Amino acid sequence: MLKLIWAVLVVAILLAITSVKHEGNLETGVGLEGSRVMVLGLGYVGLAVASSIRRQWPDVQVSATCRNPHKAGILRAHGIPTYVYSSGEKASWNLTQALRSATHVLVCIPPGSQPPRDGRTDPVCADVSPYLRENEKLEWVGYVSTTGVYGDHSGEWVDETAETRVPENSKLGQRKKAEEEWISSLPSVTHIFRLSGIYGPGRSIFASLGIPEKSSNANSNLELNVNKTLPAWVSRVHVYDISHSLINSMQDPRPNTIYNLADDEPASRETVLRFAISILDQMPEDVARYEIKREGKSGKSRPETSGSRGNRLRGNKRVLNSRLKKDLLPSGLKYPSYRQGLRAIVRGDVEPFDKRLLPWMELI
Repeated sequence: MLKLIWAVLVVAILLAITSVKHEGNLETGVGLEGSRVMVLGLGYVGLAVASSIRRQWPDVQVSATCRNPHKAGILRAHGIPTYVYSSGEKASWNLTQALRSATHVLVCIPPGSQPPRDGRTDPVCADVSPYLRENEKLEWVGYVSTTGVYGDHSGEWVDETAETRVPENSKLGQRKKAEEEWISSLPSVTHIFRLSGIYGPGRSIFASLGIPEKSSNANSNLELNVNKTLPAWVSRVHVYDISHSLINSMQDPRPNTIYNLADDEPASRETVLRFAISILDQMPEDVARYEIKREGKSGKSRPETSGSRGNRLRGNKRVLNSRLKKDLLPSGLKYPSYRQGLRAIVRGDVEPFDKRLLPWMELI
C-alpha cells in the first residue's frame, strides 16, 4: 500500500512539474523577486511583458517610457510608473535615476529616422547606455529586433546564424546595426530578440478581413484582401509566447545570444486568411470576439506586424525557432501555429494583457 501511495505521489509531482515547465519559470513564483524592470518604449510587446510580470510577481516594480503624455498618465494610473521619452531626446533626470537602478531593461524602441549620434545608428543606445553602464545592479538587457534583418532567402529556413541580406542604409539595415551597437555597448548583459510577425488580441489578421462575423461572402472578401505581392512564406509568433520568452530569458540570462522568436509553422498570408474565415463561420453568433468588436474609441484592431509599423515586405523565408525552444521554452510554445492562436482570439482570450488596460490599447 505504501509503495502505491508513493507511486501516486511521484506521478502527481511529475505532472505538476510538467505543467509548470510549459510556462517556463513564470509559474514558479521565483526568479524576479525584488527586481526592477524598465521597458523602454511600452507598446504592444512591452505591455504584454509588463502585464505578465505584474500578475506573477506583484512586488516587482515595472516602469516604462512612452512618447505620449496622455498614455503615460493612463499607465501611471494603473500602477506603472511611466516617463515621457522619445528616441533622440535627452532623458529626464527621473528617467536617468530609474535607469541607474533597474535590474532588467527591455528595449522596444526602433532606431527611427534620426541622424547618427556619436557615430551610432541607434539614438536610444547613445542616450541611455552611459547610465546603464553606471548601474552595478543591471543583470539583463533585451533588445527587440525583427527577423526582417535576414532579408530574402527564397523560402529557405533561416536560423540565428543565417546571412542578413538587407542594404546597410535601409531601415532593416539600421536595425541590424542597432543590434550590434547594443551588444558592443553592454556585452555582458545584452540579448537580441528577432521577432517574426507579431499577432495576438487586438492585432491579427482579423483586422484586415472587413467582413461581418457571419458572412456568406467569405470567398469574395478573401480575394479582395489578399495582396499577391506579399512573400510566399511568413513566420509569426503570438504575443503570449513573446512575453513568456522574454521573461524566461530575464531569469536565465545568456548574454550575447540572438534568439529568433517565431512559431513552428510558417504559412502564407492567404492560407492564414482562409483559416481565419473558416473558424469565424464555425463560431456561434453570440460568442464575444474581442478581435472583431473591440472596446475603445476607434472600434478597430490593427493587423499583425513585424516590428516596424506593419511592413511585411521583408523577404521570403521560414524562420527556425530551435534555439528559442531549447533555451527559453523547453516545453514548446503555447501557440505553436496560427491555428491555436487565432482560435484563442475568437474565443475572446486576451492573455497576456491586463484586462483593465484593454480599452486603451488603441493608444499603443
